[in-house]
Amino acid sequence: MCWSWEVSLAFSFFNLFCWITLIHRGKPKDGLLAVLFFPTCLQEIAQFAIWWYRGLNGGKCTSLMQGLSFMAHAGGNGVPFSLLLVGTYLYGRHNAKPFRSSVESEVSSNTSRWSRKKHDKRWFDGKQQLTARGYIIIGWLSYALMVGGNLVMILASGKRCVDVGPNHHQVWLCAQSLKYFGGHAAYLLYLVFYLVPCYYGGRAVVVCEPSMKILLELSAYVMVGCASVVYPLYFHTFEACSIWCWSSFLMGILFIARPDLRPSRRGGMQMRAVTTSAAHSLLPPKLANGQDYTCS
Repeated sequence: MCWSWEVSLAFSFFNLFCWITLIHRGKPKDGLLAVLFFPTCLQEIAQFAIWWYRGLNGGKCTSLMQGLSFMAHAGGNGVPFSLLLVGTYLYGRHNAKPFRSSVESEVSSNTSRWSRKKHDKRWFDGKQQLTARGYIIIGWLSYALMVGGNLVMILASGKRCVDVGPNHHQVWLCAQSLKYFGGHAAYLLYLVFYLVPCYYGGRAVVVCEPSMKILLELSAYVMVGCASVVYPLYFHTFEACSIWCWSSFLMGILFIARPDLRPSRRGGMQMRAVTTSAAHSLLPPKLANGQDYTCS
């Protein structure tokens, strides 16, 4: 656990290594994964800086300590933000890009009218558009409510610097303000509000980019698994929301390993079958059955 600057430094180096690898490796979707992984890197670096600076100034709440405290708070709240950001980006990119396949290009000379019609089709059909848009809107509204409400409580409570709990883990500003206003009931309610934009952001990403479903599901298992261990142990001391070490470590391993890209004979055959079926579905019925097709 991140109970000292030495431990936080080790996890920070590992997270930075994973993040830089995602940026420069060049595998499919690595750039999007780097965006999703950035908040965990940010909060881990902030935790290291807080521990290190507390050792230098004796725990005084200086302007620098206040900035580092808000930096850690932003990193923790950045996870649902990154999911919504990636989902919104994918929605805008796919919805604006015309659909034109290689199969369509080959038959366009003989099926000009059908080709023009297909060329105007977007990546999403009407139902997908509506679903993705709904996820994004609900996600951003719930995120704004969560962040705005907690920021108001932080400002009203007068809490400005990270504190240290009885188990020598950090108590972030969000937890301090929740403890000040509503205690454990408010703390639990905040956790529920935190999961809502995470869910809708993740669903938006999957609708817009189905190939990322496996990674997002595995990431959710990692986060929920770590939280199911950490929160029963540290919920009563309000330290739970700052313990990201193991979840960020496992997420880094997952994003670097990319189990969704590992080749398998069965998976490859299934993928080719789906691709062939999708290509034939683009053709008119007569052309798909090998018959001549002529526009009237």
